[in-house]
Amino acid sequence: MKNVKRLTGFVLSILMLVSLSACGGQSPDKAVSEYLDALKAYDTETLKNYEDVLDSVDKNLSSFLDEKDKDKVDKESQEIAKKILSNLSYEIVSTEDNGDTAAVKVKITNKDFGSGMKTFFTDMFAYALSHLDASEDEMNKYVEKKLNTMIDDAVKSSTTVTNEVTVTLNKKDDKWVIKQNDKLSNAILGNLLNSLKDLSDSFK
Repeated sequence: MKNVKRLTGFVLSILMLVSLSACGGQSPDKAVSEYLDALKAYDTETLKNYEDVLDSVDKNLSSFLDEKDKDKVDKESQEIAKKILSNLSYEIVSTEDNGDTAAVKVKITNKDFGSGMKTFFTDMFAYALSHLDASEDEMNKYVEKKLNTMIDDAVKSSTTVTNEVTVTLNKKDDKWVIKQNDKLSNAILGNLLNSLKDLSDSFK
């Protein structure tokens, strides 16, 4: 269904942003701090020094979205990404530098977007079942409205989640490169990724 593709576009765009392999910093902990600070500020200029954010998102979306929808979804997903990432905070716990490899343990805190996503999916399917005669356009508008409401409610809420993760880095050309993993992405997104995986597993 097109509305599911649209939702997937939102989520994948945000995941593409946070899963970039960032390079930088004279020390491993500084590289991690620079990366997380750039995400929090949605500093695309800094992030472009690591990877071409917009091109990565564009290629990802174009593989499954109609061309006429791609630009609209990309703009909306970037606005949602700003909301999600703006409340990001972190604390460097420890750093282990082994020369060409390093491990930085960091506590990452964000709003609890995972709980809201579960409610969002429940509402979306309930609406679909009770509005079998709804047009595709009506479904798309409902999905967009509920998604934005869910994000806004989570941002306004005082509920946060903290995940402690170990960030692995490798040295390349005298710069530290972050090795991305799902635990790091999930922590950055406030348990959003784990929630989506749990929902996906429930349909298997």
